[in-house]
Amino acid sequence: MEIPHSEWLARIELIAGDAAVDFVNSVSERAGPNPGEQLHSYPELLYWLRRCGLLSPDEAAKLYGLSRRQPEAAAAALQSALHFRDAAWRLLAGTVRGHAPAGADLTEVNRVIRGALAHLELIGDANGYRLASSGAQADFEQALWPAARSLAAFMTSADVGALRLCASDTCGWLFVDRSRNKMRRWCRMDDCGNRAKQRRHRSRRSGSAGA
Repeated sequence: MEIPHSEWLARIELIAGDAAVDFVNSVSERAGPNPGEQLHSYPELLYWLRRCGLLSPDEAAKLYGLSRRQPEAAAAALQSALHFRDAAWRLLAGTVRGHAPAGADLTEVNRVIRGALAHLELIGDANGYRLASSGAQADFEQALWPAARSLAAFMTSADVGALRLCASDTCGWLFVDRSRNKMRRWCRMDDCGNRAKQRRHRSRRSGSAGA
């Protein structure tokens, strides 16, 4: 089933190096004066979670069908998901900056994590066992459970020490720096990195002309 989504969600490169961090990178220019929200509907939330590898096609299709039958509840669930995502971003960005977590953000993220962990069950097949969301009746917030578990796993792992914020003043995207020298500065060199180079070049030219 094709889930409606914007062109941006389909073409943007997943650069974070972790699925949960990719999920929170769904606001463009977050640190600038005009942040660009990219999740405008519950179906777009489902599509983005699926692109990040946090929701299976079957789970996304089931929840998309539910959203078409209950559009008002789906719209409310979207707002709840955005609150969770933004609280997660602030916790992650605060970790990079060495700030203590805000109590309200930790409470919001833990609210979803508790729901996610409460609905886990062990699934077995010919390939072994795995943990998955229980087969309980579909619930709109169920879409966030894999993201919440992934976020909890990341924030308690050694990888969190390699978390970085893009060096752009306006970007605000997060990524795990797995470069050899641990000196990666940009979310994408061909985007924020190139724009910074162009600004430096224009500044040098302007300075030379003034001289």
